[in-house]
Amino acid sequence: MGHAHCMLRRDVMRADVDILLVSTYDTDGAGKFTHQLADTLFRLGYSSQVVCLRKRSNDPNTIGILDASPVHKLLYRLNEEVDRRIINPDPGYAFIHMRALSEKTALRSDAWPGHCRLIICTFLSGMLSPASLTTLREKYGHPPVLFYGVDMNLYTGGCHYSQECTGYTQNCNGCPAVPKIIQKKVQKDFEGKISCFDKIKPLMAVASSHEQYEQMSQSSLFKNADISKILMFVDSNVFGRHESIRNDLKIKYGFKRRVILTRSSSEPRKGCDLFVGVIAKIAKEMPSFIDEISIISVGDQYIANQLRGVVKNIFSPGYISDEDELSKMYTVSDIFLMSSIADSGPVMLAQSLMSGTPVISTDVGLARDLIFPGSNGKIVKNKKDMELEIITYLRKTDAELDEIRLKTRMLALNQLAENVYIDKLGGLINKILNTEVKRISYK
Repeated sequence: MGHAHCMLRRDVMRADVDILLVSTYDTDGAGKFTHQLADTLFRLGYSSQVVCLRKRSNDPNTIGILDASPVHKLLYRLNEEVDRRIINPDPGYAFIHMRALSEKTALRSDAWPGHCRLIICTFLSGMLSPASLTTLREKYGHPPVLFYGVDMNLYTGGCHYSQECTGYTQNCNGCPAVPKIIQKKVQKDFEGKISCFDKIKPLMAVASSHEQYEQMSQSSLFKNADISKILMFVDSNVFGRHESIRNDLKIKYGFKRRVILTRSSSEPRKGCDLFVGVIAKIAKEMPSFIDEISIISVGDQYIANQLRGVVKNIFSPGYISDEDELSKMYTVSDIFLMSSIADSGPVMLAQSLMSGTPVISTDVGLARDLIFPGSNGKIVKNKKDMELEIITYLRKTDAELDEIRLKTRMLALNQLAENVYIDKLGGLINKILNTEVKRISYK
């Protein structure tokens, strides 16, 4: 495998590593995914280092490019604020970053390891420009690059969710997410990506869902790429571990006989207005039915505020960072309601299924990969269908729900278990690096 002097030492920084992981963030969804990826690589026997924009996690193997320079941190924040106030992109497209670091700032940092055999890019938005990525590869002698899709940003001109726009299948001309005065810049940035990616041979990518695979295959950036599809994994020792005390937990938290869990977000693409509309309609037409239901709304307070005065029993604990506590929320819930209009996951959908809680979901993201109607949930096409499925599921007997929960858990173990993920990822990485390694167990 090479570089034996740093082999498997997760605390070594700026040394030679097998795999360099590049991610704008080291917290939130993208950051947690990148750290999970680093841990899996460690299990496979590969040393790695995560390089991000600004380090916010406690991970000892992560370094932020801007961390050594308070001046550059300040300048970056000022640029972000200027872009947000002046350009003001349409929030529906989640066009978060209008610019990357300059090549000089990005590559002069001592955050980068001495050498690497493979670069995995999970999230580049606002961090590395195509020119910087090209120079970085030159620094390491043109190692292979694997683009691992977290959301759409890797294969668009800048948006993270394109809605109905298909500009990324051509050249992102006339981007609807930004004002007209900025559209040429978006097109130029996208064409810069194409030029950069065309120089990477072979061009390889991983899609995290079937929907993402289809989108990535159609993007001008990856039309000629070798794209693998690997679903995420969910820790089965955390999610689902409280099933035996499910009824006791319901009593402890004071929940009603039936419980709906959902994700609250004011971000338009999360579709919470759809959920609010459905619940409000049921409350109006079937008040006695809704009074016997508790709603758990994890995230911000948007849903709780919208349903104030409409439903009596709503628990809105905010964001839950503790996985064991989050696991309990899934366990006490009878269904998880996913209302997103555009989503690459979400992670909560997968966590819910591993917890044994069936999912009613809109037709996006992982729903198409993981939901088997009649066994572990339902994919709905409209508001009326969602209302019908909520009522149908919550009217089932305890015995019927117990049977569904068992099926849901078993299906999740077959698709989302860690060993399944490790086998698929390990096969791909070993093929790229032409190595065979043994798993390392540290649990």
